[in-house]
Amino acid sequence: IEENNIKDDIYCSQEMEDKWIDENLDLPDKGFFVDIGACYPKLISNTFFFEHEKKWDGLAIEPDPTYFAELKKIRKCKLENVAISDKDNEIVKFERMTQISEDGDLKVKSFRLNTILEKYNVEEIDLLSIDIEGKEKDVWKGFNVEKYKPKIIIGEHTGFGIIDDSF
Repeated sequence: IEENNIKDDIYCSQEMEDKWIDENLDLPDKGFFVDIGACYPKLISNTFFFEHEKKWDGLAIEPDPTYFAELKKIRKCKLENVAISDKDNEIVKFERMTQISEDGDLKVKSFRLNTILEKYNVEEIDLLSIDIEGKEKDVWKGFNVEKYKPKIIIGEHTGFGIIDDSF
């Protein structure tokens, strides 16, 4: 934070998405978020503001056990230490690219987003944030968007700097 001259205020998103949403959209008093690829518990989080300032409930999903342990320390929402893909109960492998995680490949169980939402009896989503480094298409293959009708979606446009306009 100090090296990049970032103010430690109530907004935390990397590109200030949370601030823009808060200042420009009509938000419910008691909303529900789903954060796929939650990663850091506060810094560059698209959902921390809604949980801690707006008092929303939510679900943060993070497959990396190192980040997941950090999430458990300060997040109050429901937490899942799994990967989200288009298949249930499969082991997926991905390369860790983080500074705080150990190097090397990570193997974790994956589930469809619908499966995880059903586990927690989620009925509707006010904010859906998806940032899983280029695997966003797999989330959509296992998600019934018509059933959950997310009101706001934050999605990463590129994977590792490669723009994929086909999606």
